[in-house]
Amino acid sequence: MSMSTHRRRGQPLVHLLIWMRMHGDAIVVAGTPLIAWFVLRLWIAPRKENVPVTEGIGAHG
Repeated sequence: MSMSTHRRRGQPLVHLLIWMRMHGDAIVVAGTPLIAWFVLRLWIAPRKENVPVTEGIGAHG
């Protein structure tokens, strides 16, 4: 078997891997701004927890 025949047989696998990576890259590209938005939202305006007085730090029991 010559080297050129060997390369031709491996081509479909390489193309499959390239297409699979393209879909993964698209998912990362879509997810990155969503994660950045989530983190910035928490950093800029964190949620304040409503702790009842009976369970809070100053509760006497």
